[in-house]
Amino acid sequence: MAERFPKKLALDTNVLFDLADAKEFAVEFREVFRARGFELLAPPTVLAELHYFRRQGDREQRRLAELSVRNLLGWRVVPLVLGDLEVAIAKRFAELVRLHRLVPAEESNDARILAEATVARISLLVTSDHHLLDIDADALQATADEADLPAIDVASPKRLLRVFR
Repeated sequence: MAERFPKKLALDTNVLFDLADAKEFAVEFREVFRARGFELLAPPTVLAELHYFRRQGDREQRRLAELSVRNLLGWRVVPLVLGDLEVAIAKRFAELVRLHRLVPAEESNDARILAEATVARISLLVTSDHHLLDIDADALQATADEADLPAIDVASPKRLLRVFR
């Protein structure tokens, strides 16, 4: 019988940057959740952001992106692979998220990351980004219902650590 709630977490780019910067909370988060059997996934837009920052970011963004790309496998963070249909559904859901103004218009990548995790049926997106953390959960649920997608929650790695300690 399949698990009711698969132990999968989608990670935002900022979480990978915090890991690359060896921030204590990020390292502890990764260790605690890996030890508890959670699969840590990097959505396609997160991977695209890493490659963008490696080439176009400021000096610090380039450094963190390079370290993130080099260490993904060692951190046991798995790229989230979506099929063509899932990509199309995620694109439409991201448009709905922006249409309902759940994230600021200029934060289109945040909407994509949220949508990719939702379409992959990952129930939790881990981020330090307040654009995502501040989303109205009821409005997000209603938008997911409108798109006939499962609910997704958003939480910070620090908050998750407090809950699981």
